[in-house]
Amino acid sequence: MLDGGLGSLKIRRYWDYEFVQNNEGKTTKELEDELYYLFEQAVSRQLVSDVPVGCSLSGGMDSGSITAVAARHLPYMCTFTAGFDLSSASGLELAFDEREKAEMMSYLFKTEHYEVVLKAGDMERVMEPLIWHLEDLRVGQCYPNYYVMRLASKFVKVVLSGGGGDELFGGYPWRYYRAVVNANKDDYLRKYYNYWQRLLPDENRKDFYLPDVWKKIKSYSSFDTFCRVFDGQDFSLTSPEDYINKSMYFEIKTFLHGLFVVEDKIAMAHSVETRVPFMEDELVAYATKVPVRYKLKDLGEVIRIGQ
Repeated sequence: MLDGGLGSLKIRRYWDYEFVQNNEGKTTKELEDELYYLFEQAVSRQLVSDVPVGCSLSGGMDSGSITAVAARHLPYMCTFTAGFDLSSASGLELAFDEREKAEMMSYLFKTEHYEVVLKAGDMERVMEPLIWHLEDLRVGQCYPNYYVMRLASKFVKVVLSGGGGDELFGGYPWRYYRAVVNANKDDYLRKYYNYWQRLLPDENRKDFYLPDVWKKIKSYSSFDTFCRVFDGQDFSLTSPEDYINKSMYFEIKTFLHGLFVVEDKIAMAHSVETRVPFMEDELVAYATKVPVRYKLKDLGEVIRIGQ
């Protein structure tokens, strides 16, 4: 903004996520009804388009909820899923294939459903174009989405995605308990930082980099960068729920941003636009104020483990 009409420029944050316990006085039914209305509104707004619109359908709650609402507005909607060849899979590997749940949802919502089945060698085959489109390397299993968007591009130009649902509604409880019970702010920041700093512990940095590189970066503190995410945040926290809200704030500001960057680049590699109904501003503003106990059914267990 301009300061005093003199032409100088100031940068200020005009909006931010506010994960706080602000709906304590409402009944469960009131919260459900208001959330249902805002979610329905968010999805219907994202359907406005002069080109065909479809949905990613993983079989999970986020994409399934979006598909359920969208299908009521679009009678011939297409949905898209990636699965894995299970001919040699066993144990935990079987859970990575989501086709069965996605097919069931497609049947319930009467969508025109398409699947791509990935097998050994498909990741290697797609690596070169994937890296080219991502531009900068990122950690994560994103190659299946490349195939999904390539499939979707044959039928639609817009795809609704379930991104943001986990970050708004506490979808990562195994991460929150890493720093759910704390002595103070510093205790919390160090615990959660240590959990996220998984690739290269600080004590190993000197041994990892070449000497010339280390000279240039040894004064850089990744912990300070981590803490700056919380600049301007109120840390007068009194309960485990308050700390869980802070963890959700951190993840939606950092982790989710990285997911969206990857999703957008992979989709645009095939000239497909992705839209994320969960990130509609009114829905976000409301969801961040839903008490934690409604988001985590195992809240007591999360607190017990974190003690």
